[in-house]
Amino acid sequence: MSMQMAFAAGAYRQAATTVGPLRAVVMVYDEIITSFARADRALDGNNPEEVYRQIERATTLLRGLRSALDYRTDEGFATQMEKVYTRLILAMHASFGKTDARERYGKLCLGIVELRNAWAEIGHLPPREETN
Repeated sequence: MSMQMAFAAGAYRQAATTVGPLRAVVMVYDEIITSFARADRALDGNNPEEVYRQIERATTLLRGLRSALDYRTDEGFATQMEKVYTRLILAMHASFGKTDARERYGKLCLGIVELRNAWAEIGHLPPREETN
């Protein structure tokens, strides 16, 4: 496990023990959404290094979620979520540097907001409407 993945997994575990697993997942999604907002601002400032840093941050958080999947409880669900997280990671990196990166990142972020809100609903937490 890389240091970034260990950090992400550790952050999830710490949050989960402090606030409970559903709230922790929602908090991680919120951080991913924040990374997209920061990447969007960096696109405005023509700062590709910051865009990449934020996409890497979102990637690390998604890898942390992926590493926390419990295949023993529900293998089918865990497998599906692993595919979702992997595809999001690949799509984020494939979008980097493209002329339509903002639109691509916007669509990906909307999908993440939907995932976040689904977990929030299960945990009886408020939905998030905005993406920044």
